[in-house]
Amino acid sequence: MLTEITTATGVPFRETQWVGTPPAETFGIWLDEVDADGPDFENRIFTHNITLELYEPKQDPEAEQAVEAWLNAAGHKWTKQSRLWLRESKRYQVVYDFSYTSKI
Repeated sequence: MLTEITTATGVPFRETQWVGTPPAETFGIWLDEVDADGPDFENRIFTHNITLELYEPKQDPEAEQAVEAWLNAAGHKWTKQSRLWLRESKRYQVVYDFSYTSKI
């Protein structure tokens, strides 16, 4: 599911980190923390706690709107954290958190 966010939003995303030189334009990474549950000795319910991080060379409301539209279209409840300026990388960071559950 998360690999489709690049196509849906137009923002290039990678899992965990951007290896090599990141793009000059806005880019993102995603993190997937998974909790497994189910009946005794059978994990069949998986809760994915997802963090999407946007890195913007300048404030990029179009990229943020694209991510929010993707989250809304997928029906996810989400939280957007306050924009931060990362002095070292000279980029803004915008973080989105949401969860979804899958069952097998």
